[in-house]
Amino acid sequence: MTTTDPQPSPPTSIPKPTDPPSTPSPPAQTKKKKPPKPGSKAARALSSSSKPTLPQFAPPSKILKILPPSSIPNIIVLSFADAKSMTLGLGRPHIAYEGGQALKGPLKGVNMPLEFLEKWVREVGVEGLTEEERVVLDLVGLRFDAAIASSESNDAERPNQDSSTTAPLSQPLYLIAHLQTDKSTLLHEYAHAHYHLNPSYRAECHRLWDSLDDSTRQIISKELAFRNYREDVVVDEFQAYVVEGPGEFGKKVVGRLDEVHRILRKLVGGVQ
Repeated sequence: MTTTDPQPSPPTSIPKPTDPPSTPSPPAQTKKKKPPKPGSKAARALSSSSKPTLPQFAPPSKILKILPPSSIPNIIVLSFADAKSMTLGLGRPHIAYEGGQALKGPLKGVNMPLEFLEKWVREVGVEGLTEEERVVLDLVGLRFDAAIASSESNDAERPNQDSSTTAPLSQPLYLIAHLQTDKSTLLHEYAHAHYHLNPSYRAECHRLWDSLDDSTRQIISKELAFRNYREDVVVDEFQAYVVEGPGEFGKKVVGRLDEVHRILRKLVGGVQ
């Protein structure tokens, strides 16, 4: 009996392993920032950044009442919150009054006769005024009528007063402006108004200037020229600075100006 070898079975295909399905990675979690501690530098910075931006121009917050002494009733005073607002409201007429020289730094104070301001407005034209200048002129206009009435009332009360001594001649109203926190400049600008409106005070300023020695006058004149003042306003600026204090022109002359300061400060009187 013969036997035959069994036939081999055909090879079976082995399935290839398949990659497991990919699962999406969970989203990255962001850590929440803790609020800054109250009172810290970061908290103050955050608070200031969230505040609304202040306007560029802040009109004069108040117009001070007409200043003493009673012999000079016709002075209008504007009080500004900041130098930028003063520059926007009165910078152009101030530059024109001072001779056209550009400002050297922030504007701290202004003084001029209202007659000049009215002339400047006519030259510029109403259409040429900025919005800020219009606001200031409106405020000055509101005070203008009141100051005229006050001046006429005081004149009626002094019918027999000698105008050559204490009472000024009939003069146009005078405008001065200062920063609310700067009382020294208020005194300086008030001294300018006093000089322009009171003939007896002006004469005393020139007498005191002439009484100084040549060296002192030269030092003062040189300093005022450095500050860009014209030669024709030297005595006016000299008296206004000395009213503020005898040390305004340096240590070399402070001792020589002590008595001048005392005399002029008493004549100018107090400001409110």
